[in-house]
Amino acid sequence: CEAARAEFAESPWLAVVRTAGEARAARTAGKLYAFLAVEGMDAIGTDLEGIDCYADFGVRLGMLTWNGENALAAGAGCDPEQGLTGLGRRAVRRMRERGMILDVSHLNRRGFWDALEVSEGAVLASHSNCAALCDVPRNLTDEQLRAIRDCGGVVGVNSFHGFVHREARQQTVETLALQFPALYGGPNARKAVRQEKSLNYAVKSGIIIPYVQIAAKELKAWK
Repeated sequence: CEAARAEFAESPWLAVVRTAGEARAARTAGKLYAFLAVEGMDAIGTDLEGIDCYADFGVRLGMLTWNGENALAAGAGCDPEQGLTGLGRRAVRRMRERGMILDVSHLNRRGFWDALEVSEGAVLASHSNCAALCDVPRNLTDEQLRAIRDCGGVVGVNSFHGFVHREARQQTVETLALQFPALYGGPNARKAVRQEKSLNYAVKSGIIIPYVQIAAKELKAWK
């Protein structure tokens, strides 16, 4: 934690925020801002007080696991029927109590449904695509996407080539563009993007609002 605080202190152009109000204030001040997230909670082992440590430090988004298995859950690379452990269910409740949003992007199928059952509120899939367009374990089925929509959650697009299309020759920006109307628009939006085959068209026409992840080194170049 101290090392992270030191890095933040060296980056006055970046505001670490915890609430929407703080984000708006940072934007008004002309600063880039970031919500802290944890991708996998292997570090806490079986001690749920680790979630309190994350929350106290300012973390607002959290994944129980990455693609593998830990004491809380099984990831996308594991048996799809394994799901959350009893401790994992308690972890989801603790996150909710501490104001942290559960990120389901790396959970397997059973874990996803277990998490929605326990979370009692909105969840986030920060970087997952539509499985109907690229059927791999890390992408989400239409049923999962609808469930996230219905609980008030958000899905962010992932530009990793293996999640865009299974065939290498189809792993293009044009194919990636099809993910946006599939996730955020209806059949007319999907048809429009297919016809234009342009990500720029999709953005300019207002069909999509893409979720963008920017590496820290790129952010530093913009300061």
